[in-house]
Amino acid sequence: MFLSINGATGEWKSDVLENRIKGLAEMNSWAPTKIFTTKIDTFNNYKVLLVNYEYKNQEIGKYIFYSLSKNNKKVLNGTLEYLVADREKATEIVNNIIKSIKFK
Repeated sequence: MFLSINGATGEWKSDVLENRIKGLAEMNSWAPTKIFTTKIDTFNNYKVLLVNYEYKNQEIGKYIFYSLSKNNKKVLNGTLEYLVADREKATEIVNNIIKSIKFK
């Protein structure tokens, strides 16, 4: 597995995650995947978009998460690449990461 995390401060529109879903869905239409899911949820007073996809005939899948602070001034994004055979373990890891994020 490979994990990458990036953070930034700035000003984001409150619908940035919803707009991100639209862009990702458009990209997925160009190269359809075996698995493509998107979900926005709230944890610890912040919104998070979780994306999961696996391409056909490839052994690697990805979880990408985009989190936005309640005041829309901080983001924390990450990618977890995993072997398809390790999907269950990857799901557990990414869920634990998302639940542990705290913006100050």
